Amino acid sequence: MPKLTPVRTELIWEGKYDEHGNRRPISLPDTPLPLQKVERIDLPRDIEKARQPSLFDEQDFQKQHHYDSWHNRLIWGDNKLVMHSLLTELRGQIDLIYIDPPFDVGADFTVDIPIGEGNDTIEKEQSLLEAVAYRDIWGKGTDSYLHYMYERFVLMKELLSERGNIVVHVDYRVTHYLRLIMDEIFGRDRIVNEIIWHYRSGGGSEGHFGRKHDTLLYYSKSDKYIFNSDIPEARVPHDAVIAESRKHLFDPRGKIRPDVWDVGRPPNHSKEWVGFPTQKPMALLEIIISVLSPQDGIVADFFCGSGTTLAVAEKLGRRWIGVDIGRYAIHVSRKRLIEVQKQLYQEGKKYRPFAVYNLGRYERQWWQREKLRDADAEHRRIVLHFYQARPLDPPPHPLLHGQKEGAYVHVVEVDAFLSCPRLKELAEALRLVGGKALHVLAWDFDRIQDGYKTYFFLPHRITYS
Repeated sequence: MPKLTPVRTELIWEGKYDEHGNRRPISLPDTPLPLQKVERIDLPRDIEKARQPSLFDEQDFQKQHHYDSWHNRLIWGDNKLVMHSLLTELRGQIDLIYIDPPFDVGADFTVDIPIGEGNDTIEKEQSLLEAVAYRDIWGKGTDSYLHYMYERFVLMKELLSERGNIVVHVDYRVTHYLRLIMDEIFGRDRIVNEIIWHYRSGGGSEGHFGRKHDTLLYYSKSDKYIFNSDIPEARVPHDAVIAESRKHLFDPRGKIRPDVWDVGRPPNHSKEWVGFPTQKPMALLEIIISVLSPQDGIVADFFCGSGTTLAVAEKLGRRWIGVDIGRYAIHVSRKRLIEVQKQLYQEGKKYRPFAVYNLGRYERQWWQREKLRDADAEHRRIVLHFYQARPLDPPPHPLLHGQKEGAYVHVVEVDAFLSCPRLKELAEALRLVGGKALHVLAWDFDRIQDGYKTYFFLPHRITYS
């Protein structure tokens, strides 16, 4: 009797498999791109520091007003590249991921920004990074959208803790697609709830019933997931905030409500409205974060938009990481989170500072890699000429490109940076050929940390000894 070939039901899209039927790996840089800190924001501390310049006063301020030494992170960049970078430090440590990704509508990243006190707006056109992201998401229609989401779900699973949860906010256009992808990545038995968010704002249209709900796909990493229905209010640091969440989550008898949540959108005249087109109500996120993450846990939103997830996480005492590819979204979130800091400080409650990061030029290098692939040889020749180094042809090792004054010379790829793993490869190459000194010519350097070798940094050159 012939052996039966196992067959499974799965969602297939162009790009999922190569021409030989093998699953395509996630396209990522060889080395995680370094996050560049732009600024650290702790506005209440800065105000107090101006009044009390003493070092001891600052330390006392931190003890009274900060939970701990953790700094929250607001990151501008492609969330796939950012998550790849975060894995080095935070693999298996994020307790809750909430995302509100694009809904497969082919929309670009233009935003109508309100100005003044009236109804006037101006249109913010998409940036270069947003234009590239638009191409990646919608370039091949639904196929590229599904592959875009698939790659990101794989990375999110790696970042989640074993007890972690992920909630994905979708609408009728993509619920069926993303549920099948999440079944494949997290497992069909890992869906905890399909939650319906019913909102009252907006009207119907001729030819169909009024569309008045979105869907929240709630999956867990394992069968031992976080669900805080039994935590008493007294253990939550901001009882006034959690009261609203409990009102939506529990009925008058204290029983958990069903999986249909009737929560209104924030009105345009409300205090929480910041004018962001896809902004979600804080009450919705209060339920999700308070119930599905532990106190002091890490909450991440990789499509953070106006920063609602981050603002609620801060008010509930959670640590947070927010990522968005839109510069305007980062600007809105930054401004909003500063106001949250000030509010908590004025109320005598603790908060955490946050830092703003980006991937800078490294992200642009990643997107330009195909254009630059054949330019390395010419780039190496020109750099060696200006450095007045003698090209080695053939070289004693593929990483040793030239020689100058008894030292070997390595030229990093065009428009790239020198990473720590590459530096260790160079040290090994130098040892193999019996060299004593190596000059490395690069446009920029990663932070090099090594406990058993010494690297001396000079402008555009590294000498190894």
